[in-house]
Amino acid sequence: MSDLQESGTDGSGPLQEKLNRRLEELEGLLEASAGLIFRVRTSDLALVYAAPNTGDVTGIPVEAWTNDPQFWTERVPDEDVERIVEHVWEARDSGRDRFEFDFRLRHANDELHRYHGVFQFERDEAGDPASFVGTAVDVTTEHRRERTLRQQEERYRALFEDSAEAVIVSDRTGTIHQVNEAFVELSGYSRDELKDAHTFDFYAAPERRRELFDQLESEGRVEDFAVRLRRADGAIRSCMVTASWIEVDDEALIQVVLRDVTEREKQREALRHQALHDPLTGLPNRALFWDRLQQALARLDRQGGLGALLYLDLNGFKQVNDSHGHQAGDEVLIEVGRRLEAAIRESDTVARIGGDEFVMVLPELEDSDGAREVARRALESLTDPIQLDSADVRLTAAVGIVLVADEDRPDLVQISAVCETPDEVLQAADAAMYRAKEEEGSAVALYSSRVDAGTTSS
Repeated sequence: MSDLQESGTDGSGPLQEKLNRRLEELEGLLEASAGLIFRVRTSDLALVYAAPNTGDVTGIPVEAWTNDPQFWTERVPDEDVERIVEHVWEARDSGRDRFEFDFRLRHANDELHRYHGVFQFERDEAGDPASFVGTAVDVTTEHRRERTLRQQEERYRALFEDSAEAVIVSDRTGTIHQVNEAFVELSGYSRDELKDAHTFDFYAAPERRRELFDQLESEGRVEDFAVRLRRADGAIRSCMVTASWIEVDDEALIQVVLRDVTEREKQREALRHQALHDPLTGLPNRALFWDRLQQALARLDRQGGLGALLYLDLNGFKQVNDSHGHQAGDEVLIEVGRRLEAAIRESDTVARIGGDEFVMVLPELEDSDGAREVARRALESLTDPIQLDSADVRLTAAVGIVLVADEDRPDLVQISAVCETPDEVLQAADAAMYRAKEEEGSAVALYSSRVDAGTTSS
């Protein structure tokens, strides 16, 4: 300590007294804390003073620190010792009085603690930095917390970017803060184009975004919410959404994860179509026909009005198969289906229920003339020959019409009698069709209970 004492030996000089008072003040400030106070000689970095609480904080008696001025180097990792030396010399050479840095210190239990130290040079009468006083606070817990948060952020960022599912982070207004690469690919936009974009821009139906937000506000989390996303090229993708709140820099943001289910929906729709449509003509099959007929009858039962069922059977179709082969026959049926579909109204249904048998459900009619008009158009659509590779085929057909209403008349079927048994309506139309077949060429017959009662198809 001779370089700090005005007399050089007894430690009673005014500079020493001033330094001792400063140490007493610092000790008072850190008495109840886990902080350390020490004084180090600048020339050789020898520890010449350690506060009394050093033993309590580190578990190593204070005498161990002060009896050996270099003891501290045994408790500080070598790489940290090197950094401390660099910091001290750099501060000394730059002329600064105050400097600070972090270092690690091994306590008695061999656990490394991280400290943040603040240091002040003490200059002698010549103005040289003879020593420095330091206060160091244990920041191990804070450092671990920060490291954990940093690791969590890095893990989240990795999961965010590497996720196979598209992710958007936006604020309450819908302004996009962040997207991952999967969303870039899904949306078809570049990252630059997505900067400060709005989530409303991507919803094919913007009101679905409002519905999603309202549900998120009320429930805190939304899962399996169906939306349709419009890509940059205009294509529409079907997505299932999971949305939740996340907090970023004290701001509540919305994280939306989108799972593209477009292909799955297409496959599901294809399977549904196969189950409900004729594989040859693509028209509704018998199962879908029954569903449409039941819906039409239920509506008539509830609301009243007039509906009809038309039963069409091709004349002489067996001869087409016998003369030209079954492949040619299939081509004829496909063309017939296309023409019949063009002859009905948008609200009507045409279905293939047998080999050359077709039915048309007309759920809403003004009068019986409406049903006759559809039958006329259907037969007229068949007048032009169907061109095959081997020949042109000309067709005629018989059409039976059954009218359905809430009236007790012989020229129609009363809805109350068939609402629960729609097969009776089909039987009535079939009976009328067979009566039409009694005529040559294309013909239409209207069901009448006086004429067709008890008639069945052969």
